[in-house]
Amino acid sequence: MELVGQYLKKNRQSKKLGIKKISKELNISEQIIESIENNDFTEDTRIGNVYWIGYIRSYAKLLKLNEKELIDQFKVQISFKEKTNIVIPKPIGKFEFLNFFLNYRLISAISIITLSTAFYMMFIDNKDYSLNYAIISDVPENLQSEIEEFEFETVLLEMKEERNAKYLDESTNILLKTINKSSVSLNASVPLENEEENFKNKVLIKSLDPTWIQLRNNEDEIVINKLMKKNDEYSYFLNDQYSITTGNAGNLIIIIDGEVQGKLGKKGEVIESIIITPDLF
Repeated sequence: MELVGQYLKKNRQSKKLGIKKISKELNISEQIIESIENNDFTEDTRIGNVYWIGYIRSYAKLLKLNEKELIDQFKVQISFKEKTNIVIPKPIGKFEFLNFFLNYRLISAISIITLSTAFYMMFIDNKDYSLNYAIISDVPENLQSEIEEFEFETVLLEMKEERNAKYLDESTNILLKTINKSSVSLNASVPLENEEENFKNKVLIKSLDPTWIQLRNNEDEIVINKLMKKNDEYSYFLNDQYSITTGNAGNLIIIIDGEVQGKLGKKGEVIESIIITPDLF
């Protein structure tokens, strides 16, 4: 069976296209193009399977190949790799068994010393050397949604406070300038109106925690592909109709025209190629 990378490389060479040309057309680094052609889909903290699928789809579309078949083949390819990557434990030899026995005795001695020290600290020594913390049990599954709602409302409240503080600072500056000129009438509502105008027809994406995000335009070109850090923001106009792909939709808050609409999805939810519209929420 011909692998996805080999198939793409063969078609690229048949069209006499260089890796540098492909990288420039797709706005993807040459290193990623080479990794795809070498079938090196190693998972790490930077790139996941969702993004590999996006890269392969763009690559296949540029070469005018069947995108769906290549994506399906890629999924079969990586699943086969995961199943075959089995590590067989090495048999324990004579000397290794002796070392294991000695290590077992050492671990037992350390465990006894640790338990004795803990018993002394808890029941014999009455001095309080540390703070007392309450033991909290695991959160039941039926309360997870309420906790997420509380976290969302907390973030929303912080954003409103920051925005009100910003309005207050701007209004104070306008007021001071007006008093100094003494000939201009006071109008503290002007900066608020200008601020609202800046939010008109805009989508603002705010990250609650580090989250990978990829945006593409109507021509399927990558606009942004990065790891958004905590409290990072990115904005664009509704008319741009960017499609969003993310590995954790629960960490992204969507704000339209300055009004918070809600989270893009649930925590840990993978969303691929979704377009933000006013009636989405």
